[in-house]
Amino acid sequence: MGGLELQRKSVMNVNGLLSKDTREDEDGNGNEEDSCSVCVAVKIRPLVTSEQEHGCRGTLAVAGGQQVTTEHSGSKHQFTYDAVFGEGGQEASLLYPKCVSALVEGLFRGYNATVFAYGQTGSGKTYTMGSEYKPGKQSTVGVIPETIHSIFSRIEASKDWQCTVRVGFVEIHKEEVRDLLIATSGPRPAVSIRESPGGGVCLYGATEMEVRTQEEMAAVLEMGTLCRATASTGMNDRSSRSHAIFTITLEQRRQVSTSPGGSTGRGGNNDGGGNSARGMRSSRVMGEEDDDDGDDTGLEGDQGIDDYLCAKMHLVDLAGSERAKRTKAEGARLKEGIHINRGLLSLGNVINAIVDNHKHIPYRDSKLTRLLQDSLGGNSRTVMIACVSPADINFEETLNTLRYADRARHIRNKPKINRDPIAAQVAYLRQMLSQARNDNAALRRALADEGRDLADIDAGQAGSGWEYTQHLKQHNRELELDNTKLNIQVEDLRKELAAANDRMFGLQADLELARAAHTAPQGAGVAADGGNESGAATGGEGSAGAPGLPKHDVLKAHIARIAELERELRNMRQFHSLRRAPSCAKSERSR
Repeated sequence: MGGLELQRKSVMNVNGLLSKDTREDEDGNGNEEDSCSVCVAVKIRPLVTSEQEHGCRGTLAVAGGQQVTTEHSGSKHQFTYDAVFGEGGQEASLLYPKCVSALVEGLFRGYNATVFAYGQTGSGKTYTMGSEYKPGKQSTVGVIPETIHSIFSRIEASKDWQCTVRVGFVEIHKEEVRDLLIATSGPRPAVSIRESPGGGVCLYGATEMEVRTQEEMAAVLEMGTLCRATASTGMNDRSSRSHAIFTITLEQRRQVSTSPGGSTGRGGNNDGGGNSARGMRSSRVMGEEDDDDGDDTGLEGDQGIDDYLCAKMHLVDLAGSERAKRTKAEGARLKEGIHINRGLLSLGNVINAIVDNHKHIPYRDSKLTRLLQDSLGGNSRTVMIACVSPADINFEETLNTLRYADRARHIRNKPKINRDPIAAQVAYLRQMLSQARNDNAALRRALADEGRDLADIDAGQAGSGWEYTQHLKQHNRELELDNTKLNIQVEDLRKELAAANDRMFGLQADLELARAAHTAPQGAGVAADGGNESGAATGGEGSAGAPGLPKHDVLKAHIARIAELERELRNMRQFHSLRRAPSCAKSERSR
């Protein structure tokens, strides 16, 4: 693990790929220190056989592993990026350890991450991302295969944590989101983009598969890749005709040990070097044995603090921008190219709007920008890989890609640790309980030391000390009982909230269908002799649209119930704060 930490430091300090690294606060809440810029790397592919046969020459020059200079027909442009790989730059094999490895490490700390490849068609985006990786094929390399290997290597090295990994795979084809994990030869069910209750966007109706090994995840990737829309064009024998998004969701439920001093350890006591950010392993502090009279206020076995993190990593293989003159696309291929260029244009507009600090960011102009909303200026740590061709015949497209990449470097995201707030509250309550136990044990030891040193201690003083100890024992039992009740109530509220959210999504879909049916134009009768019957049937359908309105009231009722549950949770937290205040006052008076 120490090597991984050194690798992360070298990425941050030497190459400056992420301008501001985030850290967890001492209280374990994981608030970010500052925002971080989008990391932009350029990948230059070599000249392909067809370009060499046409006598194409290179137009790109790399200096220092970060600067790219383009020169063609008297036009010269210079750009600076976080890293440049490929022809004239650093080794292509270093792309993952220098750009993506830090994102995988952050994934285990609760940060969302996004890696997307951008460039013209035939510039090597799919090869760079490794979307066509197949298990057992050692020659296939790319970001996705190395990410899969790194994730499960880290999971195997942290056996004390409970990790759940789920994957989803969708594509945006002609502005329609399609699920690639549904094995069917017919039309695939529609996937809709909706606002998630916690902020951001989510895919409603998309399939997520739980995987336990890297072989299972690779098999899911292969299954989805086979269903992806591809076709042959004048510039690429196997051109991607859709934007593919491979999403890895990592859920972690871990136990953070509590030190004898009553504080939770997160940075020290790591497992061999450099893994402190992922928390300490759970431990059990053994204390003194109980006395015959049932005294249980000593240092007992600490159950630890449950911590729940859920982070997502999006690996995006964008379709390449193309020109109809060069691709020689016709018919369906031409329409696909129009949709691809329209989505990439919307992406460029979003990048420009964020960099220019516009009040309105046009995320909703396309499905692609809507899904990448958190990745560009939101809650995510993002790496953009600009794939370019050095051939002079592609100079104009290469220059546009480099310009977009240069603009994207100025985007600042605001990543934060995705921790369950209810689990954080429970962790705080257990921490307070552990502190009370440790204070109680320290008092018992002090009283015992006084009893050994002062043999002639007054019986009345000894009695008062015993009474005070019994008072602390009773108070400790009350705290444990309150903690148990709060845990039960929090779990019930969590289940009710989850059920209410499911009902809200379902009712939202029913409401949209009801509104569509209510506003649809009424049909007319076909046969002349059946005009009256047809009109009556049409009137029946029109009246059937009206019952869609009460569903709106039902949706309002569910939303009100969710608000009521949230208010109840806040009241319960305030009650616990008031409950804890008298005990703190008693401790101050005793001192």
